[in-house]
Amino acid sequence: MEALLLRAALLAGYGREAAPLAQKLAAVVQAGAARSCLDAGALVQLTVAAPGPPDLQVGLRLADPFDANALTELLPPPTLGYLAQGLDRLPPADHASMGTWLFWSETRQSVYVDLRDPDPACALKRLQCLLTPQQQDRLEQVAIPVHQGRPWAVRLEATSAGIKRVQVHWLLHRHTLVHEVAEGIAPGHWPMALEVLGHLLKRPGHSGRWVIATSLNNQNSPGLSIANSGWALVPEDAEKHRAIARLFKQLGGPQDYAEALWSLCQGQVGPKWRVGRACELHVHGNHIHTKLFFVPQPDANQV
Repeated sequence: MEALLLRAALLAGYGREAAPLAQKLAAVVQAGAARSCLDAGALVQLTVAAPGPPDLQVGLRLADPFDANALTELLPPPTLGYLAQGLDRLPPADHASMGTWLFWSETRQSVYVDLRDPDPACALKRLQCLLTPQQQDRLEQVAIPVHQGRPWAVRLEATSAGIKRVQVHWLLHRHTLVHEVAEGIAPGHWPMALEVLGHLLKRPGHSGRWVIATSLNNQNSPGLSIANSGWALVPEDAEKHRAIARLFKQLGGPQDYAEALWSLCQGQVGPKWRVGRACELHVHGNHIHTKLFFVPQPDANQV
């Protein structure tokens, strides 16, 4: 684990700082019983985004329940304090959870918490315990109808000034027409998202599961935030590698870094493992931000 994170940090340009950073990141990782289609039981995820420069972005599975003391080496005290205060108000899940995940970069830190309760109404009831009255009102406005989807996770992003963003991620049912949901949230944004996914999937509107994120902070339309897991169905071959290169070249992303990161994760995997697992898109107006999720195969001793 630490060796993998060290090489990823070196690829991102951390130089002498790579080794101590990798040690701190690896130290907070904890195994858990449950999993999702995104992590597939792995304890770490590496993401790469376009447009933009190379940037180390790591998803780490944390202890459940959330242990703020374990993160003192990674997060500034005010940021960690606000996250801990928010999560303290969230009642524990009564089901096998995919856990709490910290998504860390040098400039942004978010925590994702499982909302896959057997009864979606129970998930929403738990969620409301950590929301302000204004956010509760916003949730009622943007909630995905029960016949279209269900709560999947809540994301809290914090800064030294407080909780900056709260998002609810909704897993759409298999029968739901995703384009209808997308157009209802952000009219006109779906075609651009579909075009980007077309670089990765042969049937971009029909492959995999869909997750849509709704913000509880923005009253005005924040655009379309949508993710798809269909990429996990694509074999890990040379064509998948070339698709990453083509996509990041077109979007103005760190093409060499993205290819190298995929190769790092793909170097020691079994024949059925999928490193490239999901694509997350945020479309706002004529701009699109794309994030790919790479998941290295876990060591049998780590799960």
